[in-house]
Amino acid sequence: MRVIAADSSAAILNDMFEPISIVAAAAVLVSPPYREPNACLAEPIFIDAANGHEAVVHEAELCRELLGKVKADVVHLDMSLGAVPLEQLSAIQFSSLRISSGAKRHLLKILP
Repeated sequence: MRVIAADSSAAILNDMFEPISIVAAAAVLVSPPYREPNACLAEPIFIDAANGHEAVVHEAELCRELLGKVKADVVHLDMSLGAVPLEQLSAIQFSSLRISSGAKRHLLKILP
C-alpha cells in the first residue's frame, strides 16, 4: 500500500522543549517496507504553536500537491478527532469537538 502522510516537521522550542513556533511542514510518500520516503515535499510555515491547528491546512495542501505528482492508495493526516474515523464523523460529532471555531473553519475547508 502506498501512503502519503503529512505532519509539521520542525519547530522552535523553549527551554522546556515545548514548541513555540512551527516552522516547517512536510508530506511524504512511503511504500512497503515503509523505511524511507519514495517522494517528499516540504515547505516553511511560520505558525505560533498556540495556533498549531492551522498547520493541518498546510499539511493537507502538501498532500494534495504530492498527489498531483505521485499516486497513493491512502492519505494520512495526523489530527485528533476524538478517535472517530474521518469518513464516519457526523455533523453532531463535528460540532461537539472541543476545538476552537477557527479550527473548525479550517477543517471544513479540507474535509470532503
